[in-house]
Amino acid sequence: MPPSKQRKQPSDDQQVVGAAPTPTTKRNFAYIRPDAFKRGDTIVQAPTYITSQGSPVKHSASNPVTGEGQTRAVVDRALKDELGGARILADDLIDQMFGSLISLKLAKRVLEGLLQAGKVTVCDSRGESPADTTPALEDAYARARGHTCKHDEVDVVKTPKKGKSAEVVWDWKWVGYPTATIVESDIVDYFNGVIDAALALPCLADLSQRQAQYRFAAPYDMKHAFPLAFGPHDEDMRPDFVVLPLRVLHVEQPATPGGVVKYRTDEKHSNFTMIRLSGECKTSDHNAGATQVQRYMRGTRRSQPWQRFITAMNVTKQSIGFMRGEGTGIERVCLELKHGRSSLEFVRLLLGIALADEETFGKSCHFELAEEEQVLQSWSVEPEGVPPANATSMLASSEAPSEAPSDGRRQSARLREKRSNRSQGSGVSQPEAQENFGSGTGSFEDGPPSGPQTRSSQSLQVPNVAESSTSSHGSRSSEKRKRDHDDDDDEYVDPATAPRPKKKPIKEVVYTVRAPITAFGYKVIGILFNAASIRGRGTVVWVVQADKVVALKLSWQDVARKERRDKVLEILRNNKHHENVLYPTALQKGEDSTLRTIRAFTTDEVEGWAAQHGIEDRMLEVHIINLGRPVMFFWSVQDFVMGLRGALLGHEYLVQIGILHRDISENNILLALIPGLIRGFITDFDMAIPYQMMAPQKQSPDIMEVVHSVLSKKSDSLHSAGPFKAERTGTTPFMSINVLGRMGHTHYDDVESFLYVLVLFFMTYKHPLPAVDLCNAETQSYTQNVTNARRSHITDWPPLFQRWNGLPVDAAGSKLAFFTLGDHAMVFLEAIRKHWKDDNVVISIMSLFASCRELFNARPERCVSHREFIAVLDEWLKRYPVPPPGYNSCPLQDEEQNQLV
Repeated sequence: MPPSKQRKQPSDDQQVVGAAPTPTTKRNFAYIRPDAFKRGDTIVQAPTYITSQGSPVKHSASNPVTGEGQTRAVVDRALKDELGGARILADDLIDQMFGSLISLKLAKRVLEGLLQAGKVTVCDSRGESPADTTPALEDAYARARGHTCKHDEVDVVKTPKKGKSAEVVWDWKWVGYPTATIVESDIVDYFNGVIDAALALPCLADLSQRQAQYRFAAPYDMKHAFPLAFGPHDEDMRPDFVVLPLRVLHVEQPATPGGVVKYRTDEKHSNFTMIRLSGECKTSDHNAGATQVQRYMRGTRRSQPWQRFITAMNVTKQSIGFMRGEGTGIERVCLELKHGRSSLEFVRLLLGIALADEETFGKSCHFELAEEEQVLQSWSVEPEGVPPANATSMLASSEAPSEAPSDGRRQSARLREKRSNRSQGSGVSQPEAQENFGSGTGSFEDGPPSGPQTRSSQSLQVPNVAESSTSSHGSRSSEKRKRDHDDDDDEYVDPATAPRPKKKPIKEVVYTVRAPITAFGYKVIGILFNAASIRGRGTVVWVVQADKVVALKLSWQDVARKERRDKVLEILRNNKHHENVLYPTALQKGEDSTLRTIRAFTTDEVEGWAAQHGIEDRMLEVHIINLGRPVMFFWSVQDFVMGLRGALLGHEYLVQIGILHRDISENNILLALIPGLIRGFITDFDMAIPYQMMAPQKQSPDIMEVVHSVLSKKSDSLHSAGPFKAERTGTTPFMSINVLGRMGHTHYDDVESFLYVLVLFFMTYKHPLPAVDLCNAETQSYTQNVTNARRSHITDWPPLFQRWNGLPVDAAGSKLAFFTLGDHAMVFLEAIRKHWKDDNVVISIMSLFASCRELFNARPERCVSHREFIAVLDEWLKRYPVPPPGYNSCPLQDEEQNQLV
């Protein structure tokens, strides 16, 4: 770190980043318990064999593989796998986050003021309103103190059941809160009205920060995905409401007598980089809302990779849910508004959202952000009327009949629930645009419009228009529906037969986005990789300017694996450097832990309660690594094969010095920046372990042996008393058959993973990018734009190969069939002929495919040595040293102006 940016090392009991509770505050484990999650129609407790895998072996939707399809159904299922057993209910979550800003005593005074102002009412179990509300307030306060973080001499006070006659049961009602059909603009108006009314109370006069900084708002466009949430596969995400900075909202109507100022949003600030949190409305299904909002949290994490954690809300007509997600999983609290305790916490939540600073909501203090304008091509539905005001305040009673909207912006939560239930699991694959190849270097007629753009480019790359206009059936932007005054009579209109919305012409929209200027004291050039995980390592790689341009890698590592990681780094330090290995250099910083720092667990609680429930602690690790060229920016097939060969050489050296990598994938293989003797590298030692070379086994198992192995070990783990750490490590499509079957992990399994990288490469990419785009990418250090838009030369894998990314038993069976049957070879040939087109290229690819498959088939247990694999690659490179015309996009030339390979 530069000398000017050196930070004082904190003591062990200091919090390093974020807003922490007071030193005496402790979490209340009387009301922290594992959350149930929904699979199908049955709510079941999370199985223990999923609960605490430090590196989840099932597919994570937050880290999709390049050529993998990503419909909404796939994302939802994968998020369940990622978060299975990692969601907990924590009644003290709001107190832990906002206790230092809005104390419980202050919240009690605010609630009392809202009672006097008529914003909320209370009655006893007989339905009578008391003349004196003090007993109801004291009861709510006492119960809230029992559920919040631990305080000295405070007993746990449970909320009584309705049938308990020994004490008075108070029923609270928030006047004007939507109790029928929830419409987005209504709930936004209501939240803002409560905040304004609370901030106007005399009891908050002494609050140091009384001016609201943030405000609830409805999206500017209610029919399309929220901008800058596009993943590599055009995922369509539109939260029902968001929280935006007040300074980006515009006054539409000044305050009226007894009312508040009404605001509206604008298009340029309505994007995922600007929001504080996102939210979802459901009429009655709280669990469904909590599950759906996880996708928005994932989108926020992708667009705001400087966040330590992400927050979100879900709303029903009876309850308010608040969620916080980080590398360990998700904490959430559900507030039943009829209870006094929940009403107090509701006040604290709204005031915390409006008043708290950025670090309280997860922004890392190691990042300095700035706002800038960038251009994005976009389309939207032709409006049918004047856009309604967004982010307004509503004081009218929710019982009043609402007028049916004419412009389609006010939407029924119950109707969306019906539509979501009927269309769940459906999806439409993106049609592939036909690509025609010309002759000459880099002459792809249907190439992308431009290379990757950074802040200085004044432009954002977006998904292909043809792809963007064909969203899945789950997309709100592709559906029409009928609406009456009575929501229960709304008819569901099948999106397959509904007329397409009328679209405006493609237009350029100027968005104001947030982006980092510095990270950990270094100037940020751009982002190289963003896993965007909620749970897991959440690896983010930035390109920064130090003495030279380098990669800055941030990842949340499982504390339980730290000893092995440290041993691997020690082995690397004690041996000479190898030219095909990219070595990490740790960056000194203050400790940041998901359990100890963000959740404020004590060491005893981490080692006790958390370990007992399989909740892993994760610590932020930061490393500097030399920059390499990601595989997607390959110049030619020959360039990729030479890079793969270099990574194999690096892996061979690691095995020789006693390190097993265990996570061979496309992302962990990097290509050289310039042509030369060194063409490829292996990197990323997160899952590496100390290793002693093992001899290959003699006999290969059949498919049923693998199946029985997977099922038996899965069953055994269900009865495990302690946390289960994954025996399988790596990225599922690239895992060896033995690793998928939990039959051990040797260096031969890693070599087998290199084969799968090779095979899937040819089904992921259709050609190299044009030379001009690769030249632009080089100029911008291969950084991505904020949208992570899917590039035009990437395509989905054939369905047969999609199984490689499925359940372990399916992936293992499919890979065994790959070696023993001819179906995969035929599908591979069809895919290559379809995408690579040129006969000479197809012949060369099939020659390499056949040679490699034959090599692995000829060895017992597919135990191929590094040298054997390298020899096959060398033979192919000798036979095909130069790409055919039009298939070499290397932007560099030699001294005689000849294009390099």
